[in-house]
Amino acid sequence: MQRTILDWLSPSATPQTAFHRFADLQVMASIVNATWPHTADATHLPHVLTAALDEQHAAQQQAAESVGGKPPHRGSRHPSLWSTEPRSSAATAALLTIAHTHLRQPVHQLRETLTSLLEHAPETPDRRWGATWVTLQRDASPLIRHEIDNAFRRRFPAQHPPGSSDQADRTACVIPVRARGYQAENIPQHLPDEWFTLLSRASRPKFLPRSPQTNGLRRAVAVQLVQAVTGMRMDEAARFLGIPTNWLGPFPAPLHPLRLIFQKKPYDLAGALEQLAEHIAALPQQVDYRQRRESFQPWNLSTATWNKICRTVPTTRIVRSDDQFRECSPAFVWSLLTGSEWKLAPCFLPPHSPEGRTFTQQDSKIIQRLSCPPDRTWKAVADLLRQAAHRNLASWERRHQQRRSVSS
Repeated sequence: MQRTILDWLSPSATPQTAFHRFADLQVMASIVNATWPHTADATHLPHVLTAALDEQHAAQQQAAESVGGKPPHRGSRHPSLWSTEPRSSAATAALLTIAHTHLRQPVHQLRETLTSLLEHAPETPDRRWGATWVTLQRDASPLIRHEIDNAFRRRFPAQHPPGSSDQADRTACVIPVRARGYQAENIPQHLPDEWFTLLSRASRPKFLPRSPQTNGLRRAVAVQLVQAVTGMRMDEAARFLGIPTNWLGPFPAPLHPLRLIFQKKPYDLAGALEQLAEHIAALPQQVDYRQRRESFQPWNLSTATWNKICRTVPTTRIVRSDDQFRECSPAFVWSLLTGSEWKLAPCFLPPHSPEGRTFTQQDSKIIQRLSCPPDRTWKAVADLLRQAAHRNLASWERRHQQRRSVSS
């Protein structure tokens, strides 16, 4: 256990991952501490360590009695709190080793362990939990937070998960979080037409709508697909996808929790999402869209490519005299390269400033005409832009493969 902790603190460890691991360990140690000795038979620890934990448990009970049976407030370091570390090194070794062993289990076994432990746990308002639930909601990894939240829902159906609220419940994943055959990186910002069509047809008895609000719906579905394999909150999943925080509000593009969108509509939302997740998992090739977004972040359409388009298109009025079209075309290509929303293209946005440009109705019309060309001229322009995207992507994949070969 000591070597494991030192590995988490090594310079080669990812800081955010290590931070989550320590928080997960703290929370699970509190649960083990609160329910001891109900996991004693399954620990396989030397007797000297379990005996030290027995002694620690007895000391906690004695400390609680010393304050008249009233647990101290959550922020204290009183030894009767389950979130307070043991005073003996042997008891600490036992507690952390047991907690770490539980956390290393496969997800389905972890759920069984939590269910077994929480059968003997008091309700979350008990002050002996100390800072446990603050740590869970603020610092723990998304997957562990999700599993513990759900375990408490099963144990105490009338309560919110520890430290959560109505808002947290509404922004939780609609379908269960588990391994699904794809990774969060395989989900694009902008849901492809094929995926949206499948989702719509699976939402019987009524198909999902296609309207100006479809982009907001696609965002919400992409966020849900990330949540379904990570347990992230809605805002965390949106940040993972690179969706600006201000897009989570009422303007300019709302990302409503799907439960609120469809709570009064005849859609099978959960069933449709399950079918879409299965479809993504069955794809012969999984694309790392997150890596593409990062790799093409500084990209822009070259002047040479633009001039070639101007020379090739049969009717050049569209491209020669329209500066707005010149601005939108790189965004269209970038969205094809990265599976992202065109409004987030680097040609529009200053570094680290998603609010850097106001989009007009004409911008949206240009992108729409490129996506679904209304005539031969628009189709010619769109085809040339798609060819540019394919060339850039093929070149990037060759370089990426060469770097991987050198690295290996």
